[in-house]
Amino acid sequence: MWGRFRAYNLTTRGRLEQRWSGTGGDAGWRYRQFLRLAVPLGAHAPALVVSEESFINLNATDWGVRSGLDQQRGMIGLAIPLNEAASIEAGYQVQYVNAHPRDRLNHILPITLALSF
Repeated sequence: MWGRFRAYNLTTRGRLEQRWSGTGGDAGWRYRQFLRLAVPLGAHAPALVVSEESFINLNATDWGVRSGLDQQRGMIGLAIPLNEAASIEAGYQVQYVNAHPRDRLNHILPITLALSF
């Protein structure tokens, strides 16, 4: 049963960021959680890629950051292998930004060159 899942590539990454602004004295802390699944569509063929990243502000600051959900990014696309060490990833990304006074929804067409060393 597990053999059919062997080719799938699941990646996750957590990141803790400390941020400052010249307009205030507080340090802002933000946690980012990234999750990515790549599913090969065949031997030497592109892979379907789906990813999601959440940005969570851990504290409020005197320069305007509010605690809680900051933004979310969701992406779907294809990873196209160029050779053993390089691939191009392209697709559609939607970015939700929890902004004051009005939230934003950005539509992005990302193209990424990935190199393995």
